[in-house]
Amino acid sequence: MSFFSVRPVLSGSLLALLATIIWSGNFVLARAMAEEVPPLTLSLLRWGTAFVILLPFGARNVWKARRCIASRLGYFIFTGLVGVTLFNSLIYIAGRTTPAMNMALLAASSPVFALLLSWLVKLGRPNLRHGLAVLCALTGALIIIARGDVHALLRLEFSTGDVWTLAGAVCFAAYSILVRWAPRELSPVGYLMTVVGFGVILLVPMVAVELASGAHVAWSPLLALQVLHLGLGMSVVAFLCWNAAIARIGAASASMIYYSLPVLSAVQAMWLLGERLTGAFLVGAAFVLCGILLGRPISRPAGGKPVR
Repeated sequence: MSFFSVRPVLSGSLLALLATIIWSGNFVLARAMAEEVPPLTLSLLRWGTAFVILLPFGARNVWKARRCIASRLGYFIFTGLVGVTLFNSLIYIAGRTTPAMNMALLAASSPVFALLLSWLVKLGRPNLRHGLAVLCALTGALIIIARGDVHALLRLEFSTGDVWTLAGAVCFAAYSILVRWAPRELSPVGYLMTVVGFGVILLVPMVAVELASGAHVAWSPLLALQVLHLGLGMSVVAFLCWNAAIARIGAASASMIYYSLPVLSAVQAMWLLGERLTGAFLVGAAFVLCGILLGRPISRPAGGKPVR
Protein backbone atom coordinates (compact mmCIF):
# COMPACT_ATOMS: atom_id res chain seq x y z
CA MET A 1 0.00 0.00 0.00
CA SER A 2 1.66 3.27 -1.16
CA PHE A 3 1.82 6.67 0.46
CA PHE A 4 -0.32 8.11 -2.36
CA SER A 5 -3.16 5.63 -1.74
CA VAL A 6 -3.08 5.87 2.06
CA ARG A 7 -3.02 9.66 2.32
CA PRO A 8 -4.61 11.07 -0.85
CA VAL A 9 -5.37 14.46 0.74
CA LEU A 10 -1.78 15.01 1.84
CA SER A 11 -0.24 13.69 -1.38
CA GLY A 12 -2.70 15.67 -3.51
CA SER A 13 -1.93 18.86 -1.61
CA LEU A 14 1.82 18.29 -2.02
CA LEU A 15 1.41 17.68 -5.77
CA ALA A 16 -0.65 20.88 -6.17
CA LEU A 17 1.96 22.79 -4.17
CA LEU A 18 4.75 21.37 -6.33
CA ALA A 19 2.97 22.46 -9.52
CA THR A 20 2.42 25.94 -8.09
CA ILE A 21 6.06 26.24 -7.01
CA ILE A 22 7.18 25.30 -10.53
CA TRP A 23 4.78 27.80 -12.14
CA SER A 24 5.80 30.57 -9.74
CA GLY A 25 9.33 30.47 -11.18
CA ASN A 26 8.02 31.50 -14.61
CA PHE A 27 8.03 35.17 -13.61
CA VAL A 28 11.50 34.95 -12.10
CA LEU A 29 12.83 33.37 -15.30
CA ALA A 30 11.04 36.02 -17.38
CA ARG A 31 13.11 38.63 -15.55
CA ALA A 32 16.35 36.64 -15.48
CA MET A 33 16.25 35.75 -19.20
CA ALA A 34 15.01 39.12 -20.46
CA GLU A 35 18.43 40.18 -21.76
CA GLU A 36 19.34 36.80 -23.27
CA VAL A 37 16.26 35.87 -25.30
CA PRO A 38 13.71 38.17 -26.99
CA PRO A 39 10.23 37.58 -25.49
CA LEU A 40 8.43 36.04 -28.49
CA THR A 41 11.36 33.76 -29.20
CA LEU A 42 11.41 32.64 -25.55
CA SER A 43 7.70 31.82 -25.74
CA LEU A 44 8.26 29.78 -28.92
CA LEU A 45 11.20 27.91 -27.39
CA ARG A 46 9.15 27.07 -24.31
CA TRP A 47 6.05 25.84 -26.07
CA GLY A 48 7.90 24.23 -28.95
CA THR A 49 9.81 22.14 -26.41
CA ALA A 50 6.57 21.30 -24.62
CA PHE A 51 4.90 20.23 -27.87
CA VAL A 52 7.75 17.86 -28.72
CA ILE A 53 7.54 16.33 -25.23
CA LEU A 54 3.74 15.97 -25.42
CA LEU A 55 3.80 14.50 -28.94
CA PRO A 56 4.38 10.81 -28.04
CA PHE A 57 1.74 10.95 -25.29
CA GLY A 58 -1.03 12.78 -27.12
CA ALA A 59 -0.49 12.11 -30.84
CA ARG A 60 -2.64 8.98 -30.96
CA ASN A 61 -5.59 10.65 -29.27
CA VAL A 62 -5.27 13.76 -31.47
CA TRP A 63 -5.21 11.61 -34.63
CA LYS A 64 -8.37 9.80 -33.58
CA ALA A 65 -10.10 13.14 -32.92
CA ARG A 66 -8.84 14.82 -36.11
CA ARG A 67 -12.32 15.23 -37.61
CA CYS A 68 -13.56 16.84 -34.41
CA ILE A 69 -10.58 19.22 -34.43
CA ALA A 70 -11.18 20.10 -38.08
CA SER A 71 -14.86 20.83 -37.41
CA ARG A 72 -13.92 23.20 -34.59
CA LEU A 73 -10.84 24.75 -36.18
CA GLY A 74 -11.79 28.32 -35.27
CA TYR A 75 -12.20 27.38 -31.62
CA PHE A 76 -8.75 25.75 -31.43
CA ILE A 77 -7.04 28.61 -33.27
CA PHE A 78 -8.49 31.22 -30.93
CA THR A 79 -7.84 29.13 -27.80
CA GLY A 80 -4.23 28.59 -28.87
CA LEU A 81 -3.91 32.31 -29.59
CA VAL A 82 -5.02 33.54 -26.16
CA GLY A 83 -3.78 30.59 -24.05
CA VAL A 84 -0.35 30.01 -25.59
CA THR A 85 0.64 32.63 -28.18
CA LEU A 86 -0.41 35.78 -26.33
CA PHE A 87 -0.50 34.85 -22.63
CA ASN A 88 3.10 33.76 -22.19
CA SER A 89 4.46 36.20 -24.77
CA LEU A 90 2.92 39.12 -22.89
CA ILE A 91 4.41 37.84 -19.62
CA TYR A 92 7.86 37.61 -21.21
CA ILE A 93 7.49 41.09 -22.72
CA ALA A 94 6.53 42.38 -19.26
CA GLY A 95 9.59 40.66 -17.80
CA ARG A 96 11.82 43.21 -19.52
CA THR A 97 10.46 46.15 -17.52
CA THR A 98 8.51 45.05 -14.44
CA PRO A 99 9.53 43.14 -11.25
CA ALA A 100 8.72 39.43 -10.97
CA MET A 101 6.65 40.09 -7.82
CA ASN A 102 4.35 42.46 -9.70
CA MET A 103 3.98 40.03 -12.61
CA ALA A 104 3.06 37.14 -10.32
CA LEU A 105 0.49 39.09 -8.37
CA LEU A 106 -1.16 40.71 -11.38
CA ALA A 107 -1.22 37.40 -13.28
CA ALA A 108 -2.89 35.76 -10.27
CA SER A 109 -5.88 38.04 -10.82
CA SER A 110 -6.86 35.92 -13.85
CA PRO A 111 -9.62 34.06 -11.94
CA VAL A 112 -11.36 37.36 -11.26
CA PHE A 113 -11.13 38.41 -14.92
CA ALA A 114 -12.49 34.97 -15.80
CA LEU A 115 -15.42 35.66 -13.51
CA LEU A 116 -16.07 38.98 -15.26
CA LEU A 117 -15.88 37.34 -18.70
CA SER A 118 -18.29 34.64 -17.50
CA TRP A 119 -20.84 37.34 -16.81
CA LEU A 120 -20.31 38.79 -20.27
CA VAL A 121 -20.90 35.46 -22.01
CA LYS A 122 -23.74 34.61 -19.62
CA LEU A 123 -22.06 31.62 -17.97
CA GLY A 124 -22.91 32.95 -14.55
CA ARG A 125 -25.01 35.61 -12.83
CA PRO A 126 -23.36 38.39 -10.82
CA ASN A 127 -24.01 38.74 -7.09
CA LEU A 128 -22.71 40.96 -4.28
CA ARG A 129 -19.84 38.60 -3.34
CA HIS A 130 -18.57 38.40 -6.91
CA GLY A 131 -18.92 42.16 -7.35
CA LEU A 132 -16.78 42.74 -4.25
CA ALA A 133 -14.24 40.23 -5.60
CA VAL A 134 -13.83 42.17 -8.84
CA LEU A 135 -13.64 45.49 -6.98
CA CYS A 136 -10.97 44.20 -4.56
CA ALA A 137 -8.83 42.65 -7.29
CA LEU A 138 -8.96 45.67 -9.60
CA THR A 139 -8.21 48.02 -6.69
CA GLY A 140 -5.15 45.94 -5.82
CA ALA A 141 -4.00 45.90 -9.42
CA LEU A 142 -4.28 49.70 -9.64
CA ILE A 143 -2.31 50.14 -6.40
CA ILE A 144 0.52 47.99 -7.77
CA ILE A 145 0.50 49.71 -11.18
CA ALA A 146 0.65 53.15 -9.52
CA ARG A 147 3.32 51.99 -7.04
CA GLY A 148 1.07 53.37 -4.30
CA ASP A 149 0.99 56.86 -5.85
CA VAL A 150 -2.54 58.02 -6.67
CA HIS A 151 -1.17 60.93 -8.69
CA ALA A 152 0.57 58.42 -10.96
CA LEU A 153 -2.83 57.09 -12.02
CA LEU A 154 -4.16 60.61 -12.55
CA ARG A 155 -1.15 61.34 -14.75
CA LEU A 156 -1.38 57.89 -16.33
CA GLU A 157 2.22 57.27 -15.28
CA PHE A 158 2.62 53.55 -14.76
CA SER A 159 4.91 50.76 -15.87
CA THR A 160 4.28 49.42 -19.35
CA GLY A 161 5.25 45.98 -18.07
CA ASP A 162 2.37 46.05 -15.57
CA VAL A 163 -0.06 46.71 -18.41
CA TRP A 164 1.38 43.82 -20.45
CA THR A 165 0.98 41.55 -17.41
CA LEU A 166 -2.65 42.56 -16.94
CA ALA A 167 -3.25 41.94 -20.64
CA GLY A 168 -1.74 38.48 -20.17
CA ALA A 169 -4.03 37.86 -17.20
CA VAL A 170 -7.05 38.74 -19.36
CA CYS A 171 -5.81 36.37 -22.08
CA PHE A 172 -5.52 33.50 -19.62
CA ALA A 173 -8.97 34.35 -18.26
CA ALA A 174 -10.32 34.07 -21.80
CA TYR A 175 -8.60 30.71 -22.16
CA SER A 176 -10.17 29.58 -18.87
CA ILE A 177 -13.60 30.34 -20.33
CA LEU A 178 -12.87 28.67 -23.67
CA VAL A 179 -11.57 25.47 -22.08
CA ARG A 180 -15.07 24.81 -20.75
CA TRP A 181 -16.06 23.91 -24.30
CA ALA A 182 -13.21 21.43 -24.79
CA PRO A 183 -14.45 18.49 -26.92
CA ARG A 184 -14.90 15.22 -25.09
CA GLU A 185 -13.21 13.33 -27.91
CA LEU A 186 -9.85 14.66 -26.71
CA SER A 187 -8.07 13.54 -23.55
CA PRO A 188 -6.55 16.25 -21.30
CA VAL A 189 -3.09 15.61 -22.79
CA GLY A 190 -4.50 15.49 -26.33
CA TYR A 191 -6.38 18.73 -25.78
CA LEU A 192 -3.28 20.44 -24.38
CA MET A 193 -1.17 19.18 -27.28
CA THR A 194 -3.70 20.50 -29.81
CA VAL A 195 -3.96 23.93 -28.20
CA VAL A 196 -0.17 24.17 -27.84
CA GLY A 197 0.28 23.12 -31.46
CA PHE A 198 -1.94 25.91 -32.79
CA GLY A 199 -0.31 28.39 -30.41
CA VAL A 200 3.15 27.44 -31.70
CA ILE A 201 2.04 27.76 -35.33
CA LEU A 202 0.77 31.29 -34.63
CA LEU A 203 4.00 32.18 -32.86
CA VAL A 204 6.29 31.23 -35.75
CA PRO A 205 5.60 34.26 -38.03
CA MET A 206 5.72 36.61 -35.03
CA VAL A 207 9.13 35.25 -34.03
CA ALA A 208 10.35 35.55 -37.63
CA VAL A 209 9.51 39.28 -37.57
CA GLU A 210 11.15 39.67 -34.15
CA LEU A 211 14.40 38.05 -35.28
CA ALA A 212 14.38 39.91 -38.60
CA SER A 213 14.23 43.19 -36.68
CA GLY A 214 17.64 42.48 -35.17
CA ALA A 215 16.83 40.53 -32.00
CA HIS A 216 19.05 37.56 -31.26
CA VAL A 217 19.45 34.75 -28.73
CA ALA A 218 22.56 34.68 -26.52
CA TRP A 219 22.88 30.89 -26.36
CA SER A 220 24.76 29.30 -23.47
CA PRO A 221 24.61 25.95 -21.61
CA LEU A 222 22.65 27.66 -18.82
CA LEU A 223 20.14 29.12 -21.27
CA ALA A 224 19.58 25.69 -22.83
CA LEU A 225 18.83 24.26 -19.38
CA GLN A 226 16.45 27.12 -18.64
CA VAL A 227 14.55 26.52 -21.89
CA LEU A 228 14.34 22.80 -21.10
CA HIS A 229 12.98 23.65 -17.67
CA LEU A 230 10.35 25.93 -19.21
CA GLY A 231 9.25 23.27 -21.67
CA LEU A 232 9.55 20.16 -19.52
CA GLY A 233 9.05 21.45 -16.00
CA MET A 234 6.56 24.29 -16.33
CA SER A 235 4.66 23.01 -19.35
CA VAL A 236 4.60 19.23 -18.79
CA VAL A 237 5.68 18.11 -15.28
CA ALA A 238 3.66 20.82 -13.52
CA PHE A 239 0.63 19.96 -15.69
CA LEU A 240 0.85 16.27 -14.77
CA CYS A 241 1.27 17.11 -11.07
CA TRP A 242 -1.75 19.38 -11.25
CA ASN A 243 -3.87 16.67 -12.89
CA ALA A 244 -2.86 14.15 -10.22
CA ALA A 245 -3.63 16.66 -7.47
CA ILE A 246 -7.11 17.31 -8.85
CA ALA A 247 -7.75 13.56 -9.01
CA ARG A 248 -6.97 13.34 -5.27
CA ILE A 249 -8.34 16.53 -3.70
CA GLY A 250 -10.53 18.10 -6.41
CA ALA A 251 -10.16 21.27 -8.46
CA ALA A 252 -11.52 23.59 -5.75
CA SER A 253 -8.97 22.54 -3.12
CA ALA A 254 -6.12 22.52 -5.63
CA SER A 255 -7.07 26.02 -6.78
CA MET A 256 -6.84 27.31 -3.22
CA ILE A 257 -3.21 26.14 -3.14
CA TYR A 258 -2.60 27.77 -6.55
CA TYR A 259 -3.55 31.12 -5.05
CA SER A 260 -0.24 31.02 -3.16
CA LEU A 261 1.49 31.77 -6.52
CA PRO A 262 2.23 35.46 -5.79
CA VAL A 263 3.79 34.67 -2.40
CA LEU A 264 5.96 31.90 -3.84
CA SER A 265 7.06 34.13 -6.73
CA ALA A 266 7.91 36.93 -4.32
CA VAL A 267 10.08 34.59 -2.24
CA GLN A 268 11.91 33.39 -5.35
CA ALA A 269 12.34 36.96 -6.63
CA MET A 270 13.86 38.08 -3.32
CA TRP A 271 16.14 35.05 -3.19
CA LEU A 272 17.30 34.90 -6.81
CA LEU A 273 16.91 38.45 -8.16
CA GLY A 274 17.42 40.54 -5.03
CA GLU A 275 14.04 42.27 -5.40
CA ARG A 276 12.62 44.04 -2.34
CA LEU A 277 9.10 44.08 -0.97
CA THR A 278 7.44 47.50 -0.97
CA GLY A 279 4.52 48.80 1.05
CA ALA A 280 2.50 49.38 -2.13
CA PHE A 281 3.09 45.77 -3.21
CA LEU A 282 1.92 44.42 0.17
CA VAL A 283 -1.22 46.57 0.17
CA GLY A 284 -1.98 45.68 -3.45
CA ALA A 285 -1.34 42.01 -2.69
CA ALA A 286 -3.83 42.09 0.17
CA PHE A 287 -6.54 43.55 -2.08
CA VAL A 288 -5.90 41.12 -4.96
CA LEU A 289 -5.76 38.06 -2.72
CA CYS A 290 -8.98 39.13 -0.98
CA GLY A 291 -10.61 39.50 -4.37
CA ILE A 292 -9.44 36.06 -5.46
CA LEU A 293 -10.69 34.44 -2.26
CA LEU A 294 -14.05 36.20 -2.53
CA GLY A 295 -14.37 35.14 -6.16
CA ARG A 296 -13.58 31.47 -5.62
CA PRO A 297 -16.47 29.04 -6.21
CA ILE A 298 -18.32 27.95 -3.09
CA SER A 299 -19.40 24.67 -4.66
CA ARG A 300 -16.94 22.21 -6.17
CA PRO A 301 -16.27 23.06 -9.85
CA ALA A 302 -16.24 20.61 -12.69
CA GLY A 303 -12.52 19.93 -12.62
CA GLY A 304 -11.13 22.22 -15.31
CA LYS A 305 -7.30 22.25 -15.53
CA PRO A 306 -5.29 25.32 -16.36
CA VAL A 307 -2.36 25.32 -18.71
CA ARG A 308 0.78 27.37 -17.83
